[in-house]
Amino acid sequence: MSLKKTAMRMALAFAAAKGYQAFRKGGGMAGLKDRLAGAGGSSTTTAGSSSSGGLGGLLGSLGGGTTGAGSSGGLGGILSSLGGATGTARSGGMGGLLGGLAAMAGGSAMAQGSDADVMRRAEQGPQDEATAAAMIRAIGQAVRADGEIDAGERQALDDIMGDADTPEDQQAIRDALSEPLNPEALARDVPRGHEAEVYAAALTAIDPDASSERAYLQRFATALALDPQEIERLHVAAGKQA
Repeated sequence: MSLKKTAMRMALAFAAAKGYQAFRKGGGMAGLKDRLAGAGGSSTTTAGSSSSGGLGGLLGSLGGGTTGAGSSGGLGGILSSLGGATGTARSGGMGGLLGGLAAMAGGSAMAQGSDADVMRRAEQGPQDEATAAAMIRAIGQAVRADGEIDAGERQALDDIMGDADTPEDQQAIRDALSEPLNPEALARDVPRGHEAEVYAAALTAIDPDASSERAYLQRFATALALDPQEIERLHVAAGKQA
């Protein structure tokens, strides 16, 4: 069983699912074209522009300011654009989350190469199953914070379950989706020094426009003892208002 890979897949799936929702809210392809035209056709996005939503904002916030980082394609390209620049667990937002998982699974070099290379390095890397387990639980709780799992979230979960390597991985996801919503109890199980990573995992699964989901994140941040500046940095990096 490798909870690291399961946590990575959940984070990627929800980053994609929520990014698509933001894309639609931002006006779809027409909205994206308008924003690109307004930017003079530049392929580089600043961190501040991520608040505009849509695919352009998603790429800007997840890629750390440039869409070119993920040009290698496949999962390797996604990891490169999301977290490969620093490879540190504390770099923030979804980039920090996936960069941290990449570091756990063999360092920033994991952000390069083919999908098979990425998964192989994940299997060979140092173990930090406790942090990965907390990330899975954080996503499982955050996705239910509004009292329901919508169609897009259900599709993401079905895809993750189908890709799970072992029955134990599938059970870890089921457990995360069935345990009571208790961010305080979850925070007590987060390994010391990995609070920002686990919070960022929860952040991938929430809709910032939903007051119940924002309230859950606020409780979780308080329980994790994250300072306001850290919270703001994570939200800015993820393109989601605090």
